[in-house]
Formats: sequence, structure tokens, C-alpha cells
Amino acid sequence: MSKSPGEKEAPAKVQSDESEDTATPSQPVDAGVRAKNALINPQFYGSVSFQDGAGKPRLSSNQTGVAVELAESHVESGTLTALGDALSAGAAIVAVYGSSGMGKRSACLVALQRGGMTPILQLPADLGFDDLAASIEQLKVKHKNACFLLANAQVSFVERLNKFELELLTEKLGESGQSRLLITTQGSPSRTDRALHVVQAAEVPKFALVAAYFDKHPADEETVRRIRQVAGAQAGPISFTVMDTMVARLQADPEVSDEDLLRSLPGVVTTAALDRWFETERSAREVAALACVATCVGTPRTDLDEQIDVLEAKLLGDDATPGFRRTTAATLAAGLVTTTTQPVESRYGGIHDENVYVLEAHLEHVQVLEYLWNNEGSGFRKGFLDWLTTLAGRPSELWSGAVKAAGVLLTIDPRYVESTLIGPWAMGAGYWPSVAAAQALGVPTILNLPSDIGLRLADAWIDSGQFDLRFCAIVAYGDLLGAWDVESEAPIRLWLETFADDHLASVAARRLGMLCAAGDDARLVRLAVLNLLAEVASGRWPGSRREMRQAMWVFGYAVHALTTKDEDAADSLRSLLGGQEAEAMGAFVELLARTWSAPYARRATEKTVRDLVRAVEEQRIDRHVLAELIRAAKDAARKFGTLAELGAGLRRALALERRDNPDGVIARRLLDQFFPTS
Repeated sequence: MSKSPGEKEAPAKVQSDESEDTATPSQPVDAGVRAKNALINPQFYGSVSFQDGAGKPRLSSNQTGVAVELAESHVESGTLTALGDALSAGAAIVAVYGSSGMGKRSACLVALQRGGMTPILQLPADLGFDDLAASIEQLKVKHKNACFLLANAQVSFVERLNKFELELLTEKLGESGQSRLLITTQGSPSRTDRALHVVQAAEVPKFALVAAYFDKHPADEETVRRIRQVAGAQAGPISFTVMDTMVARLQADPEVSDEDLLRSLPGVVTTAALDRWFETERSAREVAALACVATCVGTPRTDLDEQIDVLEAKLLGDDATPGFRRTTAATLAAGLVTTTTQPVESRYGGIHDENVYVLEAHLEHVQVLEYLWNNEGSGFRKGFLDWLTTLAGRPSELWSGAVKAAGVLLTIDPRYVESTLIGPWAMGAGYWPSVAAAQALGVPTILNLPSDIGLRLADAWIDSGQFDLRFCAIVAYGDLLGAWDVESEAPIRLWLETFADDHLASVAARRLGMLCAAGDDARLVRLAVLNLLAEVASGRWPGSRREMRQAMWVFGYAVHALTTKDEDAADSLRSLLGGQEAEAMGAFVELLARTWSAPYARRATEKTVRDLVRAVEEQRIDRHVLAELIRAAKDAARKFGTLAELGAGLRRALALERRDNPDGVIARRLLDQFFPTS
């Protein structure tokens, strides 16, 4: 009989993680990040699994579909031209140097796609030379003409490649089909004495986004030309909101200069507005009001008024709560903060209108936090971090705001914030501060901020010998970071942790399953998880019977996560069953068939049947949909030659559910439908 991992008494953090009452508050994800993860391009083939030189499982993301999208709208640039020339001249390995945000990765994808060099597989950036050589050799067995992108590699790795290593890589790229390897790294080349073709990136091409914007909002040629010109010269991130601002300004005044057009951008507007606000000396209470609103966007006014008092006391260095105050945040931060009415969902059920504080429409909360952090000095920083710690102790709208603020600050001042805030949260005894630290690692990803600090911390922590740091990394990979950063390799990292010798094995198994229910747009990670489990359960991935059994248990956690009452789970299930994720659905059905027909997976079979049946009873799935799933699983089992085993296992599980839940009718109806003699 199979057993769920980690059945012994576990530490408090792990026990809390098993409780359904501790569902992590969700965080809104940037629309661009959602679109990137939604598998909207049919030429995306999913993650490609392989083993590095040490035999450790790794994942490569197939970027072919992304490259097609970029190539359709990418405007010529010096970097792209240089790459095209290098590839057409036969260069097997090309290193692209330049600062972050210069579009090096996009240019590499476009250059390979335009040259007909596909599929394009992106490799993990932390591969050493031996791992890189072994990975290329292994992946080319299945993809003879695959081309490879090693994005954001350490410059030290590139500089250390010697003549022998370059020749060996070139030899492996040329075996069984001609492949190419493109490496992007930061800085400038310091060595030119090797057979390594080098391209120095020279611009910031954001033209793909500009083209996508005007596909949805057509404009005249002059408007498009001006926006391309200004966007290409802008160093910071560009979003559709920024585009809206620039286009509106340009259409209102066609003669506006580039400088004035840039001044209309939200980031510039935010800084100018804050400069004016700070021209006269501001009290600690006024600063506290602005910081509270920027941190807890959309929080009910009554809750935030109380927090303004708390933060003011922190900034003054006095833990005593200030006396009664009449002044509102909107008055304290006139011109920056306003009051509005928004629908708020109550924890006790229902939605009602609530007065909330919000920043003025032309301001961005990330930039407000950055301005305060950089301009208010050490007293503000210490008091603000102390206040965030008080919010991280319990789940609420305030908790979510503290998590987001911590993640933003981590990108602004990584060393200080990690050592004084994120690290102590992770190492603390409480469950919620630890989960707050884990979610904070994913905030740069969900806000689409140009920083990999969260990914680097998670990578370091999961290999740590300290229980608390490993717990935090596992939660991070099983939450925001893993769900939305396709380069995190979260499925593989969590899968390896399910075999840990401590109680974290059960946490990793649950979190790996939960990735399948991250939202309707989180399709990349859902596909990666289901494909990984299907490969292991089928024996296509080298492994033992124990690993095959483990895959079925993790699949049980995935089914449970998909069938809960959570809104993201419901959206995920609708997307999976709605015909939008054909490849993921195929893996899902295969896993159902293998789980239900494996004699050593009896408890996993009972678990998946129970969750699916009760989801139908609670009207989260239609009964005919579950019936179709059963038919599809039977068809798959017929191909595997295990139809009789599936029938026996499914009938036993349905009969057990009918016995354990006598008030339910779905199990009885399914038994009558598929096993009329039962």
C-alpha cells in the first residue's frame, strides 16, 4: 500500500501548511506576465526535461513559439543585424554582451527564428561547462537541429571558456544536425583571443511591445514613429499604461517634444509630484500616511487609519500608540492620495462596498515606495521595516500589502532588505512571516520588475542545510515565483525535494501539486508539472517504482488543488477542461489512467476519485465532464493494456466513496453508469 510522504509528527510550519484554513492570500499578477505564461502561441511545445552532467533532472523551456511572436513585430536593430551576420557566417557559438534590459535575449530568439534554426531551447543559466556539454548532447538525441540559448549567464563563465572547451562544445553542436549556442551575459568582453564570436549589444529595443500595442490601438504612421523613437530611448520598463499616457499626450499636442513626452510618463510624473510634495518639510504622520497607502493599495479606510497611527509611532521611535487623530490620509497627502469606493470581499462571505484610500491615478505605488526609501533616510527605513514585520504576522489585505512592499524593496536594496527583513521572516518561528518571505521572492516576477534577486535567493535557500530556509524556498517555488517565472525550474526543484529525508518532503509534494492551480493563465507551469509527472509515472523518465508511486501521489495533490473552492483553482480547472490546454489535458488523462490502474497506487486512486466526485457534488465540475474524463482514462488504459486494472481500481474507489459519503449521489450514479452490475 502506498503511503503519503511525511506522516510522522512535523514541525509547526509544516503542520500549518497542511491546514485548509491557511490558504495563502493571492496577489494580482501583471497582465504582461500572465500573457507570457498563457500558452497563446500554438508553436510552444512545453518544457523539455533532461539530465545534467551529474545526472540531476533539469528543465529546458522551448522558446520557439515566443521567437515566432517576437519575429513578427521586431524592428531591426544593430544587435539583431550583428547576430544575423554571425549566424549566417556559420558561427556555432555567439556571446552577446550588454547591460540588463537591452533586449539581448529577444534579439537572440529573433535571429535564430529568422534563420530557420528551430526548435529553440533555453537552458538554465546556472549550468557549468560539464553540465552544459552533457545537456546539449542529451537534448540533441531528441531534437537533432535544436538551437540553444543560455540567457543571463555569469560573465565569469563566459570568460573562462578556453580553446579546448569551445572546440568540444562546437563538436557537440555539430553532431546529428547543425545546432547553434547563443549566450547572453552582462558587461563588456575582456577577452578576444579565442574562437568565440562576440556581439556587443548597443540599444534597448522595445519595439515588439510597441507593435503589439498598436495592433490593439491602431494609429497614424507619425504617432507610431514618435512612440517608437521615445520608447526605444527609455531605459525603464514600458507597459501599455505608459503607452496610453504617451499616445494621449502626443494626440493632444502633436508638436510636443520628446523631452516633454517623456515627462508625461508615470514614473516621471510620480517623481515630480513627490518632489513638489516634499518641497516643504513633512511630519512623520504625513510620511506614514503616504507609505501606508502605497503599501496597502485598496485596503479599507478604517483599517488603514489605524495603521497610519502604528507606522507614525514606528517612525518616531516610540512604540506607544498615538492619541486620537482626526486627520485623514487623503488630507495628509493632498494631491497624492484620494478616497474612493470599491467592492471588498468579506472573509465571512459576500461582497460589499467599502471606502478605501488609493493613490491618485497618475501615480504608481512601486515608484512611491522607491522614492520614500531613497529619500527619507535610515530612520524611515528602520521604522518602515518594523511596521511591515507587524503586518506579516497574520493573513489579511494588510499582509498581502506587506508582502508586495517587501518584494519591491528587495529589488531596490537587495543586501539590506534580505538581511534585515526577508531573512528574519524566513528564519522566524511563525508560519505566516515565513510564507510572507517566500511570496516576497516572487513579487519582482509578478510585477514584471527587471530583477532576478528572488530567483537567486530561492536557488540558494533550497540547497541550504537550514530547515527554515529550505521551507521558505519550497513555498516560493510552489507559489508566485514558481508559477509565473518559467526560468525557475520549479517543477523539477520541488520534485527532487519530495524525496527529502525530513518533513519538507510532504510540503514539496503538496506545493508541486498546487502549481497546477495557480490560475487560468499559469498554463506553462501546469503543462510542465503534468508532463513531468506523466513521464515519471509512465517510466519514460529513468526511475524506480518508488518514483512512479510518488508521481501518482503528487498528482493526487494536483487534483485536490484543482478541485478546491479557491477562485484561482476554479479558473485553472475550467481552463484545463475547456479545450484550451490540449497537451496538458492529455498528460492529465494519462495520469488518471495510470493512477487508477496501478495496483500499488490504491490510496492515490481513492484520493483522486473522492476529490473529483465531491467537486461534482459541490457543482465545481459538471457530472458529464467527469464522465468524459473517466471514458478518456479508460481509452488511455486500453492503449496501455491496463483496462481491467483501471476498471477494478475505479470501481473500488467509487464504492468506497459511496460508503463514506452516503448523502452523495454522484458516486452511485457513476457506478450505475460504468459498472451497472455493482
